[in-house]
Amino acid sequence: MSHPPVPGRANDRGVFLASVLVIGVFLAAGLVAPSALGKAIGQVQSFLLGNFAWLYLMSVAAFLVFAVWLGFSKYGSVKLGKPDDKPEYSNLAWFAMLFACGMGIGLVFWSIAEPMYHYMGPPFGTANSPEAVSIAMRYTFFHWGLHPWAIYIVVGLALAYFGFAKGLPFCISSTLYPLLGDKTFGPIGKAANVLAVFATLFGCATSLGLGSMQINGGLNLLYGVPVGTVTQILIIAVITSIAVKI
Repeated sequence: MSHPPVPGRANDRGVFLASVLVIGVFLAAGLVAPSALGKAIGQVQSFLLGNFAWLYLMSVAAFLVFAVWLGFSKYGSVKLGKPDDKPEYSNLAWFAMLFACGMGIGLVFWSIAEPMYHYMGPPFGTANSPEAVSIAMRYTFFHWGLHPWAIYIVVGLALAYFGFAKGLPFCISSTLYPLLGDKTFGPIGKAANVLAVFATLFGCATSLGLGSMQINGGLNLLYGVPVGTVTQILIIAVITSIAVKI
């Protein structure tokens, strides 16, 4: 696969500014009218779940089937890098890093909280019943089993292949190059990157928010640190500073 020269910094700056603008609008709306924003997001979520839940479930299942097939097919031996590249980490180290990053905060809390949450308030059926036990475990295994890993695998493989093997920028738009060609570096590709930044940031914000509450709870239990917004903001600041420093 051939590709044109990688665009310069101007394109990255455009994606950055557009991402900041979109995220800034959401943050401003959350500060000025949090109730209205929450209601609007709830309506959008209800619409998507009511009309496209089937598409989500089928897509995730397709990701899993594709990932399994890819691993056992001839393409499973394709090197994610140049022909003479050597692995930087062992398989065990990679597994440890991927597991910690993929599960991390979520697994520590939700591995216990989620089945209890669905047991006491299942999406269907009777709460606190033998049926609710089955439903709770079914949803928990779906959320923390093979399906989410399949999504990580497909996206990660696409980014690694086009980034390391083909020398394209490590952007979501690069994975669209076989479909879009040169348009990948135009408005369509930039829009895809802005959407990826938006989704990634808010996904990280959710995990970081949950993590700060968990850490706050642990510090309160062990050392009597007060539980509250100020403490959690400080925790988020410390974690973010460490991550940026690294």
